[in-house]
Amino acid sequence: MTAVHAPTIGLFTTCLAETFRPAVIQAAMDLLEEAGCDVRMPRNQTCCGFTALQADEPDAAITMASEALACFDGFDTIVTLSPTCSGALKASPKATHRKILTLTDFLWDECRWNAAKAQSAGTLAYLSAQSKPSLFGSDTTGRRLLDKMSGVHIVDFPDPTDIMEPHSKRAAPSNHLTGLANRIHKSGAGLVVSEDLGLLLSLAKPLKNLGSGVELRHIAEVLAGRFSTAPIGAIRS
Repeated sequence: MTAVHAPTIGLFTTCLAETFRPAVIQAAMDLLEEAGCDVRMPRNQTCCGFTALQADEPDAAITMASEALACFDGFDTIVTLSPTCSGALKASPKATHRKILTLTDFLWDECRWNAAKAQSAGTLAYLSAQSKPSLFGSDTTGRRLLDKMSGVHIVDFPDPTDIMEPHSKRAAPSNHLTGLANRIHKSGAGLVVSEDLGLLLSLAKPLKNLGSGVELRHIAEVLAGRFSTAPIGAIRS
């Protein structure tokens, strides 16, 4: 009988998760290992280059992406925790023969994630960051995975086009974040979930200013049932 080898995955942990939200990394590890993967996290990972894209420096962004991918020599599949990082890495010539996927794309397309162990998250708003930040019921792998969880009700928002400008190289202006925070506050959702940790971190202050009690969590935490860590922007005693 031929032995079945677990796929070896290189996990791109992202600067923000390493610095501000290590719980997201552990949640991703849990999900990938439960899916039967051999997960490796190369040391000395560097920025994907998205910061250079924000500064309108495309050549520097490609250089940074190539340096980041150099840490993953020997890995055919790289899983990232953010769509923005995934997109930035793909700009490098080194990405040509690599499979670079977001965590949700990998769980949905490559291993058909089993939601049996996931905990109920109640009423939540899924904030898609695939093309532009939107609370409309976009058909992304992240939303499909959340739909598989029992006891979850996803709030859809009508006419999301005036919430944010189209997702671009630059960070969202503060007035657009305030508008988005207002819609979240009025939605009735107790939890906002996204793959974009940077966007969630940016929303924490506007929501706090509104006196909102809504929780912000990365989708990896929700899928893995990791609710013991304080929500983003909150301090739990």
